[in-house]
Amino acid sequence: MEKDPCLCGGGEMVLACSGGSNVGQITNEVAKLLDSGNDAVFSCLAGVGGGISGFKESAKGAEMVLVIDGCQLCCGKACMENAGLTGYEHIVVTDFDVEKTHEITVCPDEIERVISAAKQKLGVKQNG
Repeated sequence: MEKDPCLCGGGEMVLACSGGSNVGQITNEVAKLLDSGNDAVFSCLAGVGGGISGFKESAKGAEMVLVIDGCQLCCGKACMENAGLTGYEHIVVTDFDVEKTHEITVCPDEIERVISAAKQKLGVKQNG
């Protein structure tokens, strides 16, 4: 599958709140894995929240957008709301038994729990 970075014609997009904590790094890692696995195109949440037209239009044109927030502050969700975008899927890393710390190291088991939930939201078939 060839990726369309604009997604103006559809496709799945993932946006990650890649904050300065372990849970922020998990969102980024999960988004990278979804992109490299051709499950969704990883795009720029800051661009959407900042109202940059290309990023906002891509999010509007995507068939599905998954926003991954690290914690209950839900900065990613706030970016979408500030941009006037609705109808997206949303998950929060701390909802998957991950405690937020100000470390940037992440545990592979935590990434696996979150990517499994992300794939489920995107409707991606999983092995096992």
